[in-house]
Amino acid sequence: PTQSTWGSCFIHTHKTMSLPLLVRKNIRDSEPKREEYLHAINDILGQQYAFEVAFDEVHSKVDDYKDRVGDVVHEAYLGNFSDNLKNFCEDSANKEAFLNATPARKIVFRIDASIEDYHQIQFKDGACHIVVPPKYFWTNVDQVGRNLLQQVNQADNSDLPLVVRKNLRDNEEAKKQALDRIEAALGQRYTFEMDTVAQYKVLAASDRADYKEQMGEIIFGNYGYLNALASKLESLAQDDMVKEAINDAASSHQITFKFDKDCSSYNETKFINKVMTMSTTPGYFWTNIDQIGNTIESQL
Repeated sequence: PTQSTWGSCFIHTHKTMSLPLLVRKNIRDSEPKREEYLHAINDILGQQYAFEVAFDEVHSKVDDYKDRVGDVVHEAYLGNFSDNLKNFCEDSANKEAFLNATPARKIVFRIDASIEDYHQIQFKDGACHIVVPPKYFWTNVDQVGRNLLQQVNQADNSDLPLVVRKNLRDNEEAKKQALDRIEAALGQRYTFEMDTVAQYKVLAASDRADYKEQMGEIIFGNYGYLNALASKLESLAQDDMVKEAINDAASSHQITFKFDKDCSSYNETKFINKVMTMSTTPGYFWTNIDQIGNTIESQL
């Protein structure tokens, strides 16, 4: 839907009639800005979101700008959040993850004295919460939502977190280039198949968990396992007899990578069920990658 088709969806969780007249007028006069930014958010996400705020609670908890809570919440916080969300959602994977983290399709503004930051983005009960401590009301508002990647990643309940999926995606071209090199060397098109979720879980539970968000780069990147294997195969395949033997040993024309606690060196390349299988222990992940494939010829 385009901006013109979005309906208004604003939720007052408490009545505002008890507020002073000047405050009520400020809330009313700031409503066009609220609608503008909420429409922008709906356009960015392609879904209709509601905006929820309890202005009586905001007014009672803040010490400064009490007469301008409408301006501050609608224009400063919601407006800057909208701008930063737009930048975040330029990456389609980010947008998809935000949508998945907010099934309630709601953005909530609330005051919470327990947080120490200028503001926080929290995902709770299927909604995105802009949370501000009263002492920092209307402070550093341009940063609201700038660190969405971290918060969305923490809220992501997928088997593969957002940052891992993005890292794998961003290294797809390097994977293709490595497979192209292998095809040129062996004269056969090989595919790469891996149980990514299973290998991620093994790595995430290991003492090398710091590398879990770089799986794509380490396995597929220009200095990763698959490209190191391509270099080794280019060298071995210069001998036609060796090239023929490799293709026979890996007649499935498949390559895979897995963690193996019984791996006896920094890494191994074996032919298992006609699949060329690279393996390492989690403890040696991204260690001495240049040794990959060193034992291929001795297995033929």
